[in-house]
Amino acid sequence: MRVAIIEDGIVVNIVMAEELLANYVQTDHANIGDNYDGVVFSTPAMYPVVTVSELFAKNQLDKTAEIKEAVGIAVISGITHDALGQPHFYPTTRDDQHNLNGLVTESLLPDSGDEYKFWCADAEGVWARRIHTKLQIWSVGKAVLDHVKTQQEKYEQKLTEIAGADSSSIGLIVW
Repeated sequence: MRVAIIEDGIVVNIVMAEELLANYVQTDHANIGDNYDGVVFSTPAMYPVVTVSELFAKNQLDKTAEIKEAVGIAVISGITHDALGQPHFYPTTRDDQHNLNGLVTESLLPDSGDEYKFWCADAEGVWARRIHTKLQIWSVGKAVLDHVKTQQEKYEQKLTEIAGADSSSIGLIVW
């Protein structure tokens, strides 16, 4: 007869035996590694069992992380603005925003003057710290602020879409 040798509730070997000995259980289907609870053999899960809702929750977290990364990239991607009379490209990294905020703040102080140098690239891609008037630096500051707020609003919209998505639509959400 075919028997399973059981140790600590686990099949450790399958042998052919003429009689049942201690820790032997007759079986036609058990395999090495199966569990035995004293009555029934069962195959252990090779991988953790994940429910559909757990999988969907992970998909939501992954999509949220993807969208959060996208908003971060979008915020620092820069803007094109015509404060100097013609379109120039302005950087919007965190440092650039910080420096621009400093210039806008300085422009509000008494006796601050009317020339403010800030990095931008012209239509040919030439970067320089170009002189801006007070009104021009305010215009750039407002344009950068509007850019950042637009990206944050888009991010908020995407989070709402993720929260309302189901398993068939979550993959369709893109930045």
